[in-house]
Amino acid sequence: MSKKNKYLEMLNLPIYASKDDIRKQFRKLAKEFHPDRNKAENATEIFQSIKEAYDYLIEDRPEINFIPIENSPSEEIKRMERIRKAKERLREQRLAEEKKIIESYQKLTSGLRWKVFSTISVISLFASFILLSEPYLPKHLEKQIVTDYSSSYNGLTQNQVFLIKTNQKLKIFCKHTLQEKLFYNDTIYIERSFVFHNPTKIFHRNKLEIDSYNIDFSVVNLFPFISILFSIPFFVQQKKQFTTSYIFLYKLSFYVIEGLFLIFLITQDRWLHFIFLGFI
Repeated sequence: MSKKNKYLEMLNLPIYASKDDIRKQFRKLAKEFHPDRNKAENATEIFQSIKEAYDYLIEDRPEINFIPIENSPSEEIKRMERIRKAKERLREQRLAEEKKIIESYQKLTSGLRWKVFSTISVISLFASFILLSEPYLPKHLEKQIVTDYSSSYNGLTQNQVFLIKTNQKLKIFCKHTLQEKLFYNDTIYIERSFVFHNPTKIFHRNKLEIDSYNIDFSVVNLFPFISILFSIPFFVQQKKQFTTSYIFLYKLSFYVIEGLFLIFLITQDRWLHFIFLGFI
């Protein structure tokens, strides 16, 4: 223990006591242990020790100003350092996320996959325009024979429908009221859209008149939603952005929307009708 600390302990003072604290404590102890007031045998010895400590601390000890521990410079520096490190970690985390987004963006918008995406997006946009215009274009009419049909189902746009199978391996859902009429005449006329040859209606001739029936579970039932859906990849391809939302839209367009578009083209030979604009 240093001499200063020893004298401070002798006066029952903390190490951060100021000169004013030392003077106040000395006056208090001097009154208590002064030989003229205190008749104890060791009063004189204690008083001399107190005086010695006081003289040393007042004359030689530099003034110590009290600084609360919780606000001491060392604690404040530590706190500021913790804040600085936290901000640095947050900045590094953001930079890492931005770097990851940029890398994903560059990977997605370059190379063979981007070329495939761009090509299909243009084709799907053209197809969406055709789908929007088909209700206003002329129709094809085909004669077919019903070879089989199923029991009734709950339809997408109609209450009761049943599945018709034709001699040309076509499967169509139609309103169930046609079912009983097929007992007398199994010949039907299928109306198709001009370009994609999507079935739009069924006509059935009886003795008195020709009845028309709407088709259910068909691409026609999704108009114009499917046209809007197929146009999304083109606009995603045109508007590139360094954002997570763009990457999400890109993947949605590439893996889901363009996947559905390819399925749409492959089924019912639509790709062939699309190439020849419905003339085949």
